[in-house]
This record gives sequence, C-alpha cells and structure tokens, in this order.
Amino acid sequence: MIKKYIQKLFSFLGYNIIKKENIKRTSLECSLINIAKLWQPDIVIDVGTAFGSWSEKCYSVFPQAKYILIEPLEEYNPA
Repeated sequence: MIKKYIQKLFSFLGYNIIKKENIKRTSLECSLINIAKLWQPDIVIDVGTAFGSWSEKCYSVFPQAKYILIEPLEEYNPA
C-alpha cells in the first residue's frame, strides 16, 4: 500500500521507480533494453560512428528510430 503511494508521488514528479533486481547492465544491449523500457527515441545520432557497431546494436533495440551517423575522421571513410 505504501509502495503504491510512493510510486504515485514519484510519478507525479516525473520519475519511474524500477526495482533494482530488474535492471541488468552487463552489456551495451542490456543497457539499451533498460532505456527502451522507459523511452523510445524518434532519432538516434551517433557521432564518431567509425564502423557502426554501436549503431547496429542500438538499431536492434530501436528499429523504429531514424538514425543520423556522423564520422568526422577521414581514416574511417573506407568503412
């Protein structure tokens, strides 16, 4: 009962309370999945995309988002 009121209070303040045991941060994918539980981005901007490995993992979690990939270093142009 108290838990319900605390959750309502934090919700009113714009926060979500998530039980710590339900949050896994063992990999980038796990972190992205945790973000997906709270928020779905419309646009993802990857600055320093290099080979695109981060964007590829991000796309597997947020396939509906539009992606802007930027790589300023010329040495990655062939990739």
